[in-house]
Amino acid sequence: MILKSSGRKGSYASLVNYMLRDAHLMRDDRGDVVVFRHNVIGKLPETIIAEFERNDEYRRYRAKNANRYTHDILSWHELDKHMLTEELIMDLAAKYVQLRGSDGMYFGVIHTGEHPHLHIMLSANAYESEDTMRISKQRFSHIRKELQAYEELTYKLPNSVVNYEGKSNAPSDKEWQFEKRTGAKSRKEELREIVRAAHEGALSREEFYNTLKHQGLEPYARGSSEGIVDNELRFRLATLGLSRDELETLDSRHDQVSELESIRHSEHTTERYNTDIRLADIDKLREDEMDL
Repeated sequence: MILKSSGRKGSYASLVNYMLRDAHLMRDDRGDVVVFRHNVIGKLPETIIAEFERNDEYRRYRAKNANRYTHDILSWHELDKHMLTEELIMDLAAKYVQLRGSDGMYFGVIHTGEHPHLHIMLSANAYESEDTMRISKQRFSHIRKELQAYEELTYKLPNSVVNYEGKSNAPSDKEWQFEKRTGAKSRKEELREIVRAAHEGALSREEFYNTLKHQGLEPYARGSSEGIVDNELRFRLATLGLSRDELETLDSRHDQVSELESIRHSEHTTERYNTDIRLADIDKLREDEMDL
């Protein structure tokens, strides 16, 4: 799930009208637009706009360049569209409010087109208060990770996992947006899949790197990190989703294969030795029979 937020200085009406003009708004069984609200009472657009304007009077910083509200967007991969029920999205929106701050005014609508997403308008100041709803970039980054973790744990949307940590096999926010925009995977995502497939099929580190070489990828090592070169660009294996522990499992596989081969060789040698003994016994019996 991608979570984006941007400050806005325009009128509340401009965003509300923009959010409601889409033809693919989620509707309930009665045909009414599904609306997410927190600290907002009204249902009609003009009523909602009036509530935000009334709350704006409490805002402490009223300079011309000050933000009046933020436009937040939660979006999901189109392949998970069939799983995105009203209850699921409303629950994630409520979780976002819990993480972002329950003192603010929130108004949102769900778009169910090719790329499903939730638009949210969040007041710049708390409800009937001059306290600001502004948060730091670090706090917002933490909220994205917390919301992502909640979604993964609760709903397990397989295609909407975004790599906010920089350590998982999931695509990054930037890569996922590129795939959504173009319909094609980024080169980094392609390399991630190549490396993963090579790791799963290799029985040793040498075989792993040979497989990558056959793909036109040249391995390199710098200090304790290892990676590959693709068109003169370097990519660390850790960046491509392969941890050092996973790389070291190749050494364990090699040791296990070597041990198995040693056991098989030992069994084959013993079997041949026993066969030689049996043949020697038969020859001895034949000699005894001839003596008789």
